[in-house]
Amino acid sequence: MGVKALGYVVIETTKPDMWDEFLTQLAGVMRAPDADDGAALYRIDDRVFRFRIERSDRDWFKAAGYEVGSADELDALADRIRASGRPVEPMADAEAASRGAVAGFRSSDPCGNGLEFFHGESRTEAPFVSPQGVPHFVTGDMGMGHAVFSAPDFDAMMAFHRDVVGFHETDMPAFDLIPGAPPMRFAFLHADNGRHHSLAFGEGPIPPSGAVHVMLEYPDGMTLGIAGWGPRRKPMALVREILRSDLKDLTIVAYGGADVGMLCAAGKVKKLVFAFVSLDAIPLEPWFRKAREAGQIEVLEVDEGMFQWGLKAAAFGLPFLPTRVGLGTDLAALGGLKTVQSPYADGETLIAMPALKLDAALIHVNRSDWRGNVQLFGADTYYDEWFAKAAAKTYVSCEDLVDKMEDHYPDDAQANVFERCFVSGVVEIPCGAHPSSMSPGYGWDMKALKAYTDAAKDPGDWGAVADRFVGASEANYLASFGGKEAVAALPLPIF
Repeated sequence: MGVKALGYVVIETTKPDMWDEFLTQLAGVMRAPDADDGAALYRIDDRVFRFRIERSDRDWFKAAGYEVGSADELDALADRIRASGRPVEPMADAEAASRGAVAGFRSSDPCGNGLEFFHGESRTEAPFVSPQGVPHFVTGDMGMGHAVFSAPDFDAMMAFHRDVVGFHETDMPAFDLIPGAPPMRFAFLHADNGRHHSLAFGEGPIPPSGAVHVMLEYPDGMTLGIAGWGPRRKPMALVREILRSDLKDLTIVAYGGADVGMLCAAGKVKKLVFAFVSLDAIPLEPWFRKAREAGQIEVLEVDEGMFQWGLKAAAFGLPFLPTRVGLGTDLAALGGLKTVQSPYADGETLIAMPALKLDAALIHVNRSDWRGNVQLFGADTYYDEWFAKAAAKTYVSCEDLVDKMEDHYPDDAQANVFERCFVSGVVEIPCGAHPSSMSPGYGWDMKALKAYTDAAKDPGDWGAVADRFVGASEANYLASFGGKEAVAALPLPIF
């Protein structure tokens, strides 16, 4: 009794072209040959597909497809689901084959979330080649990732997925997400594999999309640049998604703020390249300080100008750029930086600041369109462009997403600080910089930053406070701080 792994997901959409752009250009998923019925199929490994995108008159998460071990196990599961009162609709042979399976059936849980169960996987010898250069996704015996649903009837969902289907409890937390409201219960359930969870759900209404999210796992060890400056313009919503993931062993390159502190506290960081890590009004980021003082991370500390020079060297495709900055200090010796001698008559000795090459950069902007034309406002937007240009891939979150920037805000063209050719993907996340500021829309949330700082005081256990500052989802996180209206009301700091 039990489920092996999440095998695939099926999505209905009125916008298949937008799904294609999202999956291939943002997520780095590979387009596979279409199904015989015209559905678009996408791969992340050697399975014939993991995403099935069906053109429809609605936008809806149709089903999560879970694999079981054998035909006998599939039949036994169907019997248990029927006995529980939920529907079981066997797939015809042709439909099962379209799922890359030998046999399967459709069902739904007590809250109406779509489910499919199958056995027998079809594999392909054609190599997986990501259009965005993702070397591989973490799959294998652990399946494609996990799916998260909402559970208006939490107890019925638990009884069905644990006692009938055969998932196993991993974590069963309750979060105080809305002041004055009862804690919201969540369930993280694992299949018969090593992934922390292949299914999760939380108390709440069914969202308009039919699901909360689907997770893919990228490989560990990336070099990730995080734009913004201290507590300003940080892509915190994207950082929180990393904190909710299993991604680890990261090299982080940043003018750091709470982004760096949280990632260090959560054990995600192997090495940090930085010029400072500060919350401005709170001079030294407390969780970073704890990690640094404990010797938990490798570091390369450089001057602010040297840091920019490293990004520019990467952007220009150079191994280094020479600079006088750092001469006469211990930065070069402590950082293992080398010197070069000018080949000209002056013969001057200079520090060779190495290129800070990024696998990916994360940037939060005020506006963007789907093509990656961004608009970034505020008094200190310098440096962000160099993150975009130093990275192999750049992913942008924005406060406001439009279809074509020139049709909506042509008079603000000067705010397009880097060209769309550097942008790999865009996602709209209003208030996505919170608790940092996003001028002119909202200021930093100093009350939240002070609470975050106080939480670092001894014993400073991140595991005990992470739910408060990360949340189970971005919607839940934002609700816990008063929602969009409260963030929009935060006053801009005055310097």
